[in-house]
Amino acid sequence: MQFKIFKLLPFLLFPIVGFSQITGNVFFTNEKGKKEPIAYANIIWQGTTLGTNTNQKGNFSIEKTEKTNFLVISVIGFKADTIDISKTTTPLSVELKQGKTLEEFEVEYRKKSSEISLINPLNVTSVGEQELRKAACCNLSESFETNASIDASFTDAVTGTKQIKMLGLAGKYTQILQDNIPNVRGLSSVYGLTYIPGPWVGSIQISKGVGSVVNGYESIAGQINVDIKEPFDSEKFHLNLFGNQGGRMEANVIYQQKVGARFRTNFLLHGKSLQWEQDLNKDGFVDNALENDFVVSNLWRFIDDGPWRSEAGITYVQQNHKAGQLGTKKAATDDLSIYQVSIDNQRGEAFWKIGYVGDDEKSLGWQNQVNFQQTNSTFGKQSYTGENLSFYSNLITQVEPVEGFLWKNGASFLFDDYSETLNLDTFNRTEIVPGIFSEATILKGNWSAILGLRADFHNMYGLFFTPRLHARYSLTDNTSIKLAAGKGQRTANIIADNIGLLASSRRWVLPINLLGGPQTYSNLRPEIAYNYGLNLTHKFRLNYRDGSVSVDFYRTDFVNQIVVDLDVSPQEVNFSNLSGKSYSNSFQIETNYEIAKRTDIRLAYRFLDVKTEFQAGLRQVPLVASHRGFFNLGYETKAKANKSQWKADFTTQIIGKQRLPDTFQNPEMFRLDEEAPAFVLISAQVTRVFGSKFEVYVGGENLTNYRQDRPILANNAPFSKYFDASMVWGPIFGAMAYGGLRFVID
Repeated sequence: MQFKIFKLLPFLLFPIVGFSQITGNVFFTNEKGKKEPIAYANIIWQGTTLGTNTNQKGNFSIEKTEKTNFLVISVIGFKADTIDISKTTTPLSVELKQGKTLEEFEVEYRKKSSEISLINPLNVTSVGEQELRKAACCNLSESFETNASIDASFTDAVTGTKQIKMLGLAGKYTQILQDNIPNVRGLSSVYGLTYIPGPWVGSIQISKGVGSVVNGYESIAGQINVDIKEPFDSEKFHLNLFGNQGGRMEANVIYQQKVGARFRTNFLLHGKSLQWEQDLNKDGFVDNALENDFVVSNLWRFIDDGPWRSEAGITYVQQNHKAGQLGTKKAATDDLSIYQVSIDNQRGEAFWKIGYVGDDEKSLGWQNQVNFQQTNSTFGKQSYTGENLSFYSNLITQVEPVEGFLWKNGASFLFDDYSETLNLDTFNRTEIVPGIFSEATILKGNWSAILGLRADFHNMYGLFFTPRLHARYSLTDNTSIKLAAGKGQRTANIIADNIGLLASSRRWVLPINLLGGPQTYSNLRPEIAYNYGLNLTHKFRLNYRDGSVSVDFYRTDFVNQIVVDLDVSPQEVNFSNLSGKSYSNSFQIETNYEIAKRTDIRLAYRFLDVKTEFQAGLRQVPLVASHRGFFNLGYETKAKANKSQWKADFTTQIIGKQRLPDTFQNPEMFRLDEEAPAFVLISAQVTRVFGSKFEVYVGGENLTNYRQDRPILANNAPFSKYFDASMVWGPIFGAMAYGGLRFVID
């Protein structure tokens, strides 16, 4: 460990800077004289199409431009305001006045919990804190239950770890950022989603297709940026307590402290425990892993009226999970009389940013992060250990050389050191990737475009280029069409990416020589894909209520992919470089509308065609539903003067048939059907808000009590060659009731 840290010392000595922008807050004063934030207000530079939206707390951040000093702030139900930033200081504090109330109509403003931007050339959906509160949101892997674009599934039937999919592709192909820094990657590609507690999240931006070259080259299917509540954006105190009928208990705390006039800090704590063995499906295995999780984070931010901004933070994660047959709670870890799974993860990370904006409108920023990930796991008689030391640095400059043209240039550096052991075989590798990038944003009336290009040199794979294009054309003020195209590349971590397959007796067949001693992935090429997408979004007003319709199509073509073939033999998992075609076609239509006063509906349908060339030929990728339907209904009563009200949310998902891996070579009693049946998942939640500080919620997941039939093959003989708990296509636990409370001091 000390040697690995010494490897990083030359890079840690660099100056440390982060990107800076104009920041501010938009609010209104209610009838009681109290300030309330305005969410999703439009923030646009006058005479341009360059803009953004406020978040749930009414806060915004926007890049400066030389074209104008006037910032226009507007939102339905309020009078627009124009701010001359040259005559005021930042952060801005903007109060909007409510529009007039006519005798015939009542104009009522409601915060939107989810919003699709018509301004941004990228196809971005902003998900606010209120949207995250509609379901049992306990960590990032569980934060997309009311989102129609992202699917959540289980890695295996023993541990119950959740993973996500976008455009029908595994979550490893979606770049996940935390505060615009790549975060969930490497050995944390699956478990990293569970390291981010949901109550810590202020908002999430979900972008389909390739992302910006500024954030790196790894985005293929999409990009998810998670904004953690930062010191100038969070409540003074936030307490969230949660529990469910499975015995899971959680506590989340956020505490903000002002340190002098220019510094603020946040202390964030998360604890989770589950110590109750349950086996409702009577298969001899606990339905939910026993857990002890602890996450602590401390964030700092400095801001003043001058050109400097800075942020820094440190986070520590510790996870201890046990699962397996009944009795595993008291059994020793090395007791092979019962099948056990033990997972111990530790992670430490630190980030820091400093930014400078000069009087000439030129800006400079530097983002940095260092983290260390360690995992120790046992799955029955199999063992896996891994260590990953990573350093990321990203330098960004921005200028506006001519009107309507923003130009970002920069350089990045990525260092990854991996050491993994699967049973008796060790795999070590070190990746060093310096890179440069350039991105131009063109603003011309009713159209805009972002053109980006990266050049990176990988010490294992050599020089490669990453081009990307995003374009937007406004057909009307309320209708925009967006085009996206680009390339993405990533290095596969075949063990960490497919950790759920260890919950089986399958033999791992790798395209490398396993003769003992340190090995590398030298025979595995990088995963490379091109993604193309088209989106049409129309916003409308019907009967004085807002709505939107969005239609999109995305195609992903792999040049190379690490193919995970489960069809060759039910006793093997074969890994190989792609030989032939591999693609994903995704079509989705979604509509949102306030059908009645304070009653919102969201309907969506998605079709997926995801195929890969396996040894048996071009076949549909297993465990991917071709058809998926989504329905969400939300209602809230009118808030009283003391902010008290009721909220209710109801979600239905229809998951179509899924191809299952071939098991015909097994004896008949250990065979699966060729397809998993279609099924329906229903969840609901009711929240009682007692005021601005306190609320209580209760809800249920999988209310129809649907369970997958035989989630574990050979459950009575877990050490036999037929044992397989990795073929999960549906719920395992059945209906799940939960409840909790939130206490907030602003």
